[in-house]
Amino acid sequence: MTSEHPADREMLPDDPMELKAIAVPGDVDVMFRLLVEEYSRMSYDAEAILQLARNPFYDGFHRFYLALGEEGMRGRVEAVLRRCGVVSVSHGRDADKGGDEERNTPCRK
Repeated sequence: MTSEHPADREMLPDDPMELKAIAVPGDVDVMFRLLVEEYSRMSYDAEAILQLARNPFYDGFHRFYLALGEEGMRGRVEAVLRRCGVVSVSHGRDADKGGDEERNTPCRK
């Protein structure tokens, strides 16, 4: 009996490996906060997060957007970012050390 690797077989319309969004029980406030925090750790500011939320492709975020509206969503995103900040990383040469040392510096905006 030979078995095909899933990556090698034809993708069917009802493929069980296809990603699908589903509703799960839980605290929607916690889920919202965690989504915003996750994107803030990838250097997304409020406007970038709102762009994701406006896009129906990001189903969970988009559902929050539809429920809260633009201003409600913006207010909640900004409140989370005030608490946790937006992480950014810079890479370059440290001028204080003669420009010879490289640095990778995580910081908060």
